[in-house]
Amino acid sequence: MIFFDMKLRIDKVLFVFILTLGIPLFSDNRFQVFPTRVILSNNKRAAEVTIRNQNTTRERYKISAVFFRMNRDGSMVLVKYPKPEENSAVSFLHFSPKYVELGPNEEQLVRIMIRPLIHLTEGDYQAHLRFVPLNDNEEPEIFNNQKEKIMMHVKAKMAISISVIFRHGNAPFKLSLSNLELFKKGDHQYSFKVNMNRSGKGFAIGDFFVFFKPLNFNEDEKLVGAIKGVASYLDFRTATYDLNNPENIDIKNGILHLKFYSSSSEGEKLLAETTAKIP
Repeated sequence: MIFFDMKLRIDKVLFVFILTLGIPLFSDNRFQVFPTRVILSNNKRAAEVTIRNQNTTRERYKISAVFFRMNRDGSMVLVKYPKPEENSAVSFLHFSPKYVELGPNEEQLVRIMIRPLIHLTEGDYQAHLRFVPLNDNEEPEIFNNQKEKIMMHVKAKMAISISVIFRHGNAPFKLSLSNLELFKKGDHQYSFKVNMNRSGKGFAIGDFFVFFKPLNFNEDEKLVGAIKGVASYLDFRTATYDLNNPENIDIKNGILHLKFYSSSSEGEKLLAETTAKIP
């Protein structure tokens, strides 16, 4: 899971906008970071990610380990002091370098390592690696225009955060899906909502695949949506996503079938599924 956050400072008031995306690579047209999720374990305690400067000018970036708290609607909020039960990995997540300077189209590897604390309880732990361009001006610039009026100029600051998961020891979990609903947004445009119910020490991390089968036709079910990079760190959360519906199928009078698989790095195993009858 990745996050694009934009900060605007106006008279010392900070507004933070966080957008969660389910895509394998993210770019704000100025720089890219990939992969967008790293899963580590006791058998694999190190990994690498790449940052690429897509600007036409030389850029500097600051890298830091941060914690995002997941809300029940799936949104994420940056917090400074996570609760013990939230299983933060920030304190034992190490990385290098902490600052990067890149010319146009240059790349830099960032090395990540987990050094778990002594007597760390078995379970899943999470943190995010945050990349912030240093060339942006965080503070508003006040200037006089031609009409002698005081104007406020605010420059947005873009940052990218990628998820780092540490699976420590035996961390089993169970996942179930319930209350699947479909919403029509336009011609052949739909979204769905489902409850994710999790129990155990592990996080639910994987991909949604959505299929539809008409009731009145002898047809196999067809793929109408795929959402990559879904996660749940909570015992309960709702998930709402748009369906890309590549074949422009008219989703009515049939069965909507939602499946949740573990990520490709963890074997693409079916973890949960549910269906809903669509009138």
